[in-house]
Amino acid sequence: MTYHIFIGYDEREHEVFQVAKHSLEKHATVPIKVHKLHQKTLRQQGLFTREYKVDSSGQYIDLTDGRPFSTQFTFTRFLVPELWGNISGEKSPLVMFVDCDFVFLEDIGDMFKAIEAQKIVQGPSTPIYCTHHNYKPLNEVKMDGMSQSNYNMKLWAAMMVFDMEHHDNYLLTPEVVNMASGRDLMNFYWIEHKERMGWIPEKWHHIPNHSEKNHKEPIGAIHFTEGGPWFPNYRLCRYADVWKKAYNEYLRDKIISTNFKIDDIIDGN
Repeated sequence: MTYHIFIGYDEREHEVFQVAKHSLEKHATVPIKVHKLHQKTLRQQGLFTREYKVDSSGQYIDLTDGRPFSTQFTFTRFLVPELWGNISGEKSPLVMFVDCDFVFLEDIGDMFKAIEAQKIVQGPSTPIYCTHHNYKPLNEVKMDGMSQSNYNMKLWAAMMVFDMEHHDNYLLTPEVVNMASGRDLMNFYWIEHKERMGWIPEKWHHIPNHSEKNHKEPIGAIHFTEGGPWFPNYRLCRYADVWKKAYNEYLRDKIISTNFKIDDIIDGN
């Protein structure tokens, strides 16, 4: 049984996506399939039609509710249930979305096994599992200069596992994702009983300079929500060395797996 994981993709952060993908695959001991949640592809498929504009400062503005948003996957994350439904073959009903600015340090299979254990106790009554952070952004502007609207549950939606055995998640149709306000989507408005939302331990959604006081166990994944070392002004941020190590591992494995054609190299091609 394969666990499908969708990573938000922003064309401005291609290598950030690659590090998240590589770190997931490197540590996984369960079958996983990682997908790129690419806005352009979803538009070509007719699944994502939500309109936006870019103002003179480069800020994205959603034309449905007139509010700023910061990444190209701000809204497409909510298409994950629809995309899961289009996947053929044996698959787990647990399907995951995660922002691209994560780096994984441990086996994601351990997280899925813990959720499976919760399901045994609770049954299929839990629509979504996530980390219930009590957190507000330190800045109204992210490191790339983009404004971020401050919804109560926005950070919860940065990593979430949908249980597709729960009927509420089938309400997230493309029509709803394209028409609902950002505030409603980020506050999980399609879930009838929010008190039934499941819990993912904070070790799997560790926020630098915030989560240290909440758990002492080894970190499973770091979320550089305020900005990571790929930004010039954030080179020395907390855990920068961890991300840079993962980046070097991705580059090394990419070089090793490249099939060089010696004749092309000799010919200067």
